[in-house]
Amino acid sequence: MVKRILLTGARAPATLDLARQFHAAGHQVWLADRLRFSPARGSRAVTGIYPLPPARDDPLAYALALRDLVRALKIDFLMPTCEEIFFIARHAALLRAETELFCEDLPPLARLHDKYLFAREGAAGQVCPPATDLLRSRADVAASAGRAARSVYKPVFSRFASHVLVSPGPARLKRITPTEEYPWVRQDRVQGVEYCTWSAARQGRLLAHACYQPAYRLSGGAGYYFLPVHKPVIQDYVADFVRRRNFTGQIAFDLIEDAAGRCASLECNPRLTSGVHLFPRDGRLAAALLGDGPAVDAPLTPPLDAPAMLAFGMVANGLPRALLGGRIRPFLADFARAGDVIFRRDDPWPALMQFLAVCEYVARGLLERRSPQAAATRDIEWNGEPM
Repeated sequence: MVKRILLTGARAPATLDLARQFHAAGHQVWLADRLRFSPARGSRAVTGIYPLPPARDDPLAYALALRDLVRALKIDFLMPTCEEIFFIARHAALLRAETELFCEDLPPLARLHDKYLFAREGAAGQVCPPATDLLRSRADVAASAGRAARSVYKPVFSRFASHVLVSPGPARLKRITPTEEYPWVRQDRVQGVEYCTWSAARQGRLLAHACYQPAYRLSGGAGYYFLPVHKPVIQDYVADFVRRRNFTGQIAFDLIEDAAGRCASLECNPRLTSGVHLFPRDGRLAAALLGDGPAVDAPLTPPLDAPAMLAFGMVANGLPRALLGGRIRPFLADFARAGDVIFRRDDPWPALMQFLAVCEYVARGLLERRSPQAAATRDIEWNGEPM
């Protein structure tokens, strides 16, 4: 049966990939976003892209506009993808009256988004978060100074590893100014191999799971080369985590495995992440998300021999670093064996539209006096403020 799908967060490359997944399964897909340009614009997988007001400025107006769009398009399945999920979850009852909404309500999502609360509640199976302290004042920061060399500092609400300080010295430590409204956390530093996950669950059952290494990334931040791996202890952790909470929706984790083989869960992102790029577009992921597939004991996982990349990021950031570091041959080998998540021979327009999207981020950044990366998410960020 053909379903009418609406995805928010059209700006994200992962949303384009998700749209292609549903399209490959024979469904009609619409997208919605505040930003004018996105990689998905012009994609043959997308029936249309609709504008929405900025979620952060007026959450209720955003939810009402989304409800009206769901009604007008007769949507069967609404799936938030980026951080607008928190504003949608705040008004979940309003939207569930019109369609199936694939996410939890705000309270459980907020506890996962909050890095301190997640650190307190994020243990499951053999995996647990590192020791974490809440910092709500300069006095709290000063009290932690003796452990700073063995610590990581970051805001309770942040994304893309922005503002993260690893083993900061006294001068950098003085720049941390937490408050009651915008606290920070201090975590014991865990050194080892970093892993990321993306998973989907329905009523506590793990439907799909991808684990990968961000082999190339922006200065310790967002990755643009995704190397799939199989880590049973991590998959078991995610399965146990969603089962205990009877969780429905998407969930992602950042983890580190130390030299002794112990895994620590650093933080949780209850939304779409780059792990979705690793699944083949054969209709099975869409069926799993919609609950249309056959009941199986194990979740759907991607193949291990097909890494994915944002080719634009590899050329713009990875190539200069490889040249400067004398690693051009390994870089070229990695580039050759990965598939670009944007360009497809049968769907070429998104490869062009991604440049317009970047131009929009740069323009907004200049107008707002912030980085293009920060400008790209300003209207959908939620940092725990009352809604």
